[in-house]
Formats: sequence, structure tokens, C-alpha cells
Amino acid sequence: MRHFNYLSKEGMEATFFKAPESFNKETPREILSYALGATLYMPGTRETISPDIISKKNIGLASTVFCLEDSIGDSEVPTAEKNIITEVKKYFFRP
Repeated sequence: MRHFNYLSKEGMEATFFKAPESFNKETPREILSYALGATLYMPGTRETISPDIISKKNIGLASTVFCLEDSIGDSEVPTAEKNIITEVKKYFFRP
């Protein structure tokens, strides 16, 4: 895997002084700890979690965090938990 793999060679050269390097599950943990990449924080109450991920709405997105704290009210947590379970099932168990 390599971040920004959607950029052309010219795009990489224009964007970076030194282009990101590839990494995989064999890469040492000390290096992987810096390899999180572009992360999207989504409120757990968001009703379009699954479609947004499936459609690859955010190019270059490497990881997603479903937030149950700062982006929602305390009273919304049970609803958000149910929503996340429903949305993840749609993504992983789609036909």
C-alpha cells in the first residue's frame, strides 16, 4: 500500500519533496505507527456511512473513524451505536 497512489508521477513530484513510500503488513511497527494516512471522522449518527464508503466519495481516504464522542451528544450514543452496526452490516454484507 502507498498513500496518494491515485496521483500521477507528475502529481507526486509536484506535491512532495519526497514521495510517500510503500508499506505492508511486514513493515516494522515503528514505521507503521506513522502510516495512518487520511482519516475521516464520521459522527456515528451519520445515515450515509455505508454509501459514502462504498462510493469512495473521499478520494485518498485511508481509514474511517466512527465517532461516538465529540461529534454527537451524550443522549445520541445509543442511536449512533445502532446506526453504526446497521451501516457496517450494509457495507460488509451487501449482495
